[in-house]
Amino acid sequence: MNAMNPIQSETPAQMFSRHTAECEAVMRGIPLSKKAYARIQADRIIKSFGERHGFTIEQMQQPNQGPRALAHIRQDCMAFLRENTDMSLPDIGEALGDRDHTTIRHGVAASIARATT
Repeated sequence: MNAMNPIQSETPAQMFSRHTAECEAVMRGIPLSKKAYARIQADRIIKSFGERHGFTIEQMQQPNQGPRALAHIRQDCMAFLRENTDMSLPDIGEALGDRDHTTIRHGVAASIARATT
């Protein structure tokens, strides 16, 4: 059976509902899995990166590259998530619109290269 990951292809309303349920669970003292907590943090970080530059979380997670500025912001977000969270490359890729781990590795390298030149 090929079960679809429930996080993939979420609408903003579904994402909000999931976050609300997870936050309520934490408030009631029910522990979240490490992966669920990391995903909440990743969604907040992605939203923050996008909003700071005038993009929505949907634009940050869309499958196409979009304008170059969006691609650079997305790559900077990849690098930030890699350096500041315990998320694996596949987990970061999933949070950023179901991207492959090699795309994340390339994005992190590109972000670092831009920062050092």
